[in-house]
Amino acid sequence: MRFPRLIFANEIPPVSSESEVIADLKLDLIFPTEVSDYLLLKPDAETLLARREMFSALLSDAESGARLEKCAELLGEAEELYKALTAAQSEYTAAYVFPSLMLKVAEFYDSAEALSSYGGLFERFCGTVSALKGREGFSDAVNGARGIKDKLAPCRSLVIKTDGSASTVSASREGGMAEALRGCARELGIPLKERPLSAFVLQKGIAEALGKVYPEALGEAAAFLNSNRTLVTGEIFDYLPEIRFVLGVLEFTKKATDAGIPYSFPTLSEKRGIDLKNVYDVTLLKKEGTTIIPNDVAFDEAEPFFYLTGANGGGKTTYIRAVGGAMLMFLAGMPVFCEGGSASLLSAVFTHFPKDERFEGTGRFLDEKRRVDSILAKQDGNALVLLNETFSTTGEEKAIEQTDILAKLLYRSGCFGLYITHQHDVTEKEIPFLGVTVDEADSNRRTYKIEKRRLPPRSFAKDILEKYGLDKKALRERFGV
Repeated sequence: MRFPRLIFANEIPPVSSESEVIADLKLDLIFPTEVSDYLLLKPDAETLLARREMFSALLSDAESGARLEKCAELLGEAEELYKALTAAQSEYTAAYVFPSLMLKVAEFYDSAEALSSYGGLFERFCGTVSALKGREGFSDAVNGARGIKDKLAPCRSLVIKTDGSASTVSASREGGMAEALRGCARELGIPLKERPLSAFVLQKGIAEALGKVYPEALGEAAAFLNSNRTLVTGEIFDYLPEIRFVLGVLEFTKKATDAGIPYSFPTLSEKRGIDLKNVYDVTLLKKEGTTIIPNDVAFDEAEPFFYLTGANGGGKTTYIRAVGGAMLMFLAGMPVFCEGGSASLLSAVFTHFPKDERFEGTGRFLDEKRRVDSILAKQDGNALVLLNETFSTTGEEKAIEQTDILAKLLYRSGCFGLYITHQHDVTEKEIPFLGVTVDEADSNRRTYKIEKRRLPPRSFAKDILEKYGLDKKALRERFGV
């Protein structure tokens, strides 16, 4: 039977963006690897649109997260049992595990069938689940598994006799030393992840011994396993990381909206470019007390690539992270933390941010050159390339030269991108630039906006002086000097 993917319209695409992108954009602060790994895959228009439909439906239902969480929990428990089954070194060990596995998989199927209303991807997924449930013999096997599990109940406990009295040591969670330890953990605030009781697995020696003590029950379980093993296939567990991807996106989106950050689903445009309104760098949610200033993002065929200049602390790196993060989320079909807009289908996102590691033998400049050359070789003229102070650690003359060469290569390739640089000389040439300005609309705080500039960048201090009437012209008018 063919198992179509849950979060892909077609087959899983290859990786197109480099893994460094996630760390450079600090997306690892807000997303688990179950989410960020999928952000690196080659974008696909059909998948993008299907996921938008999926996430829109999920986010409109307050119960969707709990339903998905239950599915993930059941499938995760089933996967643990399946691993125990495939790793079993004794027929009796496998026979003991299999009825629990059958019942857990059946429970997952029942739970998953309730997800069909969340768009076309889930509808197809639920169709697969229904087909699995409807296979010949599956329903009878589930009923049989319940009976076999009941007969294996004595194997879950051990009776110890001392001085003529008997004591039972059980796998049950109720009572005993295990429950006492759990109680202590709860009092101390230590979180515990309970393994399912059904995952209790017999080791080979114990299984063989129990086969002699309970030959009828374990013999019947072994026969049941041989007759029904093909009803559970390992391919079903490929859905687990995909469900966790969806859960990770839903969880963070709720956190962001609770913090007052809006999300939207920008339109997929056939016209090349990026036009997003009020984009937020949501990684700043990890910093308590930080005010997140949104900025517009605009790239088109006429101006696909910009230098970004301004004083330190003015929000340049925040802006470039917001741009990169928003586009990765857009291309993955996820909610984007902005107030709408449109963008075309890009091929990948590449980043080059400063690194703190030491460079033995080659030096920082040669390492930066190597990494930059790799980006140039991989980007196809339809990627987004984000460079943060590349070549900033070398001598000024060499930095200007290399910055100018790199920026022109990218600009002329047609790719979209930003190049943060403090080398103001290069911004007076062919490539347009963005600059950091004081937000004139904010009279209470010194906040900054990113905007296009047609003139060479001025001192950032001059912006502040003008805003508060402390520049030369204002002072002359005030004091008549």
